[in-house]
Amino acid sequence: MKVLVCGASGLLGRDLCRHLQNQHIEYIGTYASRPFDKGIQVNFENTKEITRVMMEHNITVCVNCIVERQVDTCENNWSVTKKINIDVAANIAKACSILNVHMVHISTDYVFDGKKAPYHPDSETNPLQNYGISKLISENRVTNYAKHYTIVRVPVLYTDTAETLDENAVTLIGKKVLNRISPTKEDNYSVRRPNYIPDFCAFLSDIVQDKYERNHSYHFNNPYDNVTKYEMATMISEYLNKDNHILPIDEEPNDGVDRPRDTYLMDNKYHIIQYVFTPLKEGLERCFQKLWHPPLNFTSEEHTRDIFFLLDLDGTLLDSDKLHYEAYKRALKECYISPTHPDQFTLENFNDIINSEGMDAYLYRVCKSESFAKTVKNLKTEYMRAESGTIALMPDADALIHYIHTYKINHAVVTNTSRKIVDAFMKRQPKLRLLENWITREDYENPKPDGECFLLGLKKFHKGETHIIGVENTVNGHRSLQHATQCIYMMMDKNVAPESKAYVYAQKQDVYIIDSFYSLCK
Repeated sequence: MKVLVCGASGLLGRDLCRHLQNQHIEYIGTYASRPFDKGIQVNFENTKEITRVMMEHNITVCVNCIVERQVDTCENNWSVTKKINIDVAANIAKACSILNVHMVHISTDYVFDGKKAPYHPDSETNPLQNYGISKLISENRVTNYAKHYTIVRVPVLYTDTAETLDENAVTLIGKKVLNRISPTKEDNYSVRRPNYIPDFCAFLSDIVQDKYERNHSYHFNNPYDNVTKYEMATMISEYLNKDNHILPIDEEPNDGVDRPRDTYLMDNKYHIIQYVFTPLKEGLERCFQKLWHPPLNFTSEEHTRDIFFLLDLDGTLLDSDKLHYEAYKRALKECYISPTHPDQFTLENFNDIINSEGMDAYLYRVCKSESFAKTVKNLKTEYMRAESGTIALMPDADALIHYIHTYKINHAVVTNTSRKIVDAFMKRQPKLRLLENWITREDYENPKPDGECFLLGLKKFHKGETHIIGVENTVNGHRSLQHATQCIYMMMDKNVAPESKAYVYAQKQDVYIIDSFYSLCK
């Protein structure tokens, strides 16, 4: 037996390949745009190519994990939805038929309307939206074209091996929990029954090994957990030791997309309780473990011995971004590089630069030489030292500094700013001297977004603390910091524009988004 996993680079495909490997079942996986070791790229729009690949690799079972499940795409772009969810399934089924290959096709509970649960494989279907419609049509294509098939319907899937929390609908809920500055709501009306993918893979493995009859549809459903999205958000909040700031929507959602209220799946053809199901609470904890740290309290010493802080300075602890901008602008003008340069060196442009290429790269680009860029930086340093009297701490930064100093919490402040400027800042803001461990620009070679500076902070000051908590405020800062820790807070101005580069970037990352250091505690 040899299995072809179609869509092996996706959410389900990755875990299925891992499970097959652990079961010593020979397989090969396909990818579209995300290559992986021993993966192959196949054009699923071409039945002849699919057939050729199956013949070359002596495939006996084919599992189709390829799917377009994004609601916006399914509702607004039927041509893409049809190509991925219907045409690909049909082409695979035709190739399987030619070669007498057993096709296992993954479908969804959304083929039902959710009004008459529970649903058995022979229950009447009635999908309410394009995703469910496309999957029901794909089921019909499979039964029409494949000689040997198995259709498996399953509810929403999630796993702790996802590359990002955005990758599945369950952990995506947690992104709302992580965003501590944008008020939001969540559905507390419809029932969800999330399936942990490694559990589901055990069932698929039995299907692949012909432990169940072919040419049937099967339902696989976690019989123990049934929750709303709001309840899942609450579970995630409690695990992360955060207040649940999300408001429940207790009525039927009215957002223009029809969703089934409860699609509880049942199947009498086998005994579901023979399979192990990971409790949802445990599964969610695995998914969000990288962001967990002990509960913090700025007035308590509890948990402080197991915490290490990695802190950025400018724009995070210190309200210095505008001062940096004014000093750079003055230095550029002094060096005959006009502030009305084609790059338009405005404050907004400066913020874009530090959130993209970084000032070092920018200076080398506009100054045309390393020596000229160094001259500009030296002038900028002198202007910063002269004007540092206007510098202020960021809101609530004094509370964090007091917390670290009072309870002797280990830490490192890591900055792209030179020691001369940092010393000038300390004269104007003596509270900065309470932070003992510093990495300044002279200490490392490669500026952010390179990870060298934060890794150096760990090497010099980390003493084995279990939980490393990072705080940054820029795109490049995050890219640098993620080399040292996965538990990251992105500090944003509470008045930041939703379309700003840093905020848009932060929303796409697996990070906490905050506008106050007190969010570390609640």
